[in-house]
Amino acid sequence: MKKQWFKAIILAICFALIFPFSLPQQISASNLSEEKVIILFEKNIDKNAVANAKGKVNKEFNHIPAVSMSVSPLALKGLKNNPNVRLIEEDQKIEVKGQVLDWGIEKTATVTAWRSGLTGKGVKIAVVDTGIAAHEDLSIAGGISVVNYTPSYSDDHGHGTHVAGIIGAQNNELGIVGTAPDSDIFAVKALDYNGSGYLSDIIAGIDWSISNQMDIINLSLGTSQDSVVLKQAIDQAYQKGILVISAAGNSGNKDGSGDTVNFPAKYPTSIAVAAVDSNNQRGLFSSTGEAVEISAPGVNVVSTYLGNQYIRMNGTSMAAPFVSGIIALYLQENPHATIQDVRSQLQTNVIDLGVEGRDSFYGYGLIQAPQMKVVPVGDEIVTEPSQPEIIEQAPNEEKIIPLPPAKLSNPSNFKSKKTKATTVELGWNKVSGAKKYEVKRNGKVIYRGTKTRFVDKKLKRNKVYTYEIIAIKDSVKSNPTKLRVKTLKIDQPTSFKSTSTKATTVGLDWNKVSGAKKYEVKRNGKVIYRGTKTRFVDKKLKKNKTYKYEVRAINTSGKSKPTTLKVKTKKK
Repeated sequence: MKKQWFKAIILAICFALIFPFSLPQQISASNLSEEKVIILFEKNIDKNAVANAKGKVNKEFNHIPAVSMSVSPLALKGLKNNPNVRLIEEDQKIEVKGQVLDWGIEKTATVTAWRSGLTGKGVKIAVVDTGIAAHEDLSIAGGISVVNYTPSYSDDHGHGTHVAGIIGAQNNELGIVGTAPDSDIFAVKALDYNGSGYLSDIIAGIDWSISNQMDIINLSLGTSQDSVVLKQAIDQAYQKGILVISAAGNSGNKDGSGDTVNFPAKYPTSIAVAAVDSNNQRGLFSSTGEAVEISAPGVNVVSTYLGNQYIRMNGTSMAAPFVSGIIALYLQENPHATIQDVRSQLQTNVIDLGVEGRDSFYGYGLIQAPQMKVVPVGDEIVTEPSQPEIIEQAPNEEKIIPLPPAKLSNPSNFKSKKTKATTVELGWNKVSGAKKYEVKRNGKVIYRGTKTRFVDKKLKRNKVYTYEIIAIKDSVKSNPTKLRVKTLKIDQPTSFKSTSTKATTVGLDWNKVSGAKKYEVKRNGKVIYRGTKTRFVDKKLKKNKTYKYEVRAINTSGKSKPTTLKVKTKKK
């Protein structure tokens, strides 16, 4: 098989729109920096090849013969020529690019299933997403973080929490009820606070789900192009009897033309879910194509969110968890059902929409929950009594869901205007109607006030900090805008200047840098001075010539960014 680089941008389809993660693209061997890649071997991982590559192993998977590594271009060349290597894919970033802010329970006949005692009890569902936040309406059975910046599976974005609520929000007289309120929800955090991650993180999440014997894996994410390694991971889950539910994608054309279904929804071993609105019409964003198997509510869906809130979202990201939850009801009713049994039930227990039979808009139709569970009593078959308390729990959602009465825009252009070793100067644009702003660093409030700038001080050197800002007007708060900033190892020298310029000499001077052990000066790219002083005289220069100087401060952590200066010597 031809080995080929793949460029991918996975998107957590949340926020309404799936945005593709691009795959194949050649990577130049001339790039001298290390590349993060996924190496798929033919049968077993070739440990000698991995060791000889002298790179960093980021992840090793249990159920597919692959590793994620950071390696040099030279080592990659050797790996490509290794007969034990099947292919190499770039471990590209997974990124969420957009978001649009419930009626689906009734449309899918889920209340009838609840009356029958079907609530998903005993069914294990892995939500591979941005994590799940603590929420009074959610119960998290466990989970894992496979991202490299936090061991916590708590959601710091919001998408995963919204998905989890559609499946498993509790029947507790609070907020909403999920389709399978008694199912066991596991948080598999594979995307970060921006909805970004790596393909290897998604694969690691699937790998963990297989190892921990999940019954269902929910993937509200997708990619516009194929990945052999991703397909192999999903095939492995399928072979282990795990149902994989994938959002079809939000890249559909308004008229429904073309095949726009994303991967992994396009794989035969995954169930592709399209989105419909409350009128049983296809959401105009919903991807279309032959792979679409089923439809579910995905427009204006209310669910749980960060900070014990409830918000509305659109997207096939929202439709997929409806299917995951309803499949949990099927599995509770028949815990020994095979994947084929479940898919057969899904395909027949639907409301046919669009063209008669299966079509590219709705698949087989709008999913319906199992209608009634029967239990034998003596020689008779009777239905179980209804549970009216569940019906009572879902009155007009508008009255029980605290949606913001008047939404403020997110603060835009949130950035670090100046980053130093121990300080970060933050700035943002003014928000119309906002009375004040609140800034958090790593989840802790560090500023509340009316200004649109703030200097965060006494920070640690060479450390990554996560900031978020919200605009506030009375009791109304905007959604957060987030930012990651890494402080410098050491500050740049300032006031770098020529104190004396002659025909053949230039005197240089700069301010002392806190924490610096020494300084390095270059002329036209060549080092001409290393020492502890903050001045230097450069001699034996040519007359009437322009020279470019740069100075860096140095400590045990490394070198600062350069401060540059151009000086022209005198004619005589």
